Amino acid sequence: MVPSYTFCRPRCARGVTLIEIMIVIAIMMILMGLVMTVIGTVRKRAKENATRLLLDGVASSMSRYHMEYDDYPIDTMNPLKSDGTVTINRTTADASGTDFADDGNLFKQMNGDDGLGSKKNWDTPYQKRLEPFLKLQPENLRKEGTSKLVVYDFFSRPIRYCNAEIIIRTKVAEAGDDEAAKEAARKDIMKKVHNDKVDLWSLGDNPNKAEDDIQNWQ
Repeated sequence: MVPSYTFCRPRCARGVTLIEIMIVIAIMMILMGLVMTVIGTVRKRAKENATRLLLDGVASSMSRYHMEYDDYPIDTMNPLKSDGTVTINRTTADASGTDFADDGNLFKQMNGDDGLGSKKNWDTPYQKRLEPFLKLQPENLRKEGTSKLVVYDFFSRPIRYCNAEIIIRTKVAEAGDDEAAKEAARKDIMKKVHNDKVDLWSLGDNPNKAEDDIQNWQ
């Protein structure tokens, strides 16, 4: 009699079920999400660090400018109203707007002649033999209109700056010879600014959040 054999397919050879496929896909999607989150965080940190270095460079350039001209570049925002009061808005909403945003004045004063030389072109140095005060990478300069180069941070927004020194000097001078009035005027301005020289800042990744602003004060 011929023995009969029963063929049993090994468990390892059975097909993959739909549930197992879905589990694998779900795991892959979770891993991809984690990777994208990490990449986004790394890129944000890189932009923050690069912007800090940019502001440090601008601040150093402003200091050299001050050593030569005994003043800092003038910002475009005029905080001195006709009645003599000061309007320096330091809230997030105001800082996120156009107030204090560079509009081409900074680069023009620190690299162009700003009307002080024989020519009045924005790209004409004060003196050809002198190095410009401010040197920037191409990604930090954007041409707007026909005659302006605006300094941008690494979040594609104009940097913000406020010449606090000239505001303090103006208000103190208005106090006359009264030393107490001078000190009171200075303290009043210092409540509205952060430095007694120049405030420099970037709105960071989110222009509507003050927490991620990058600035030259603590």
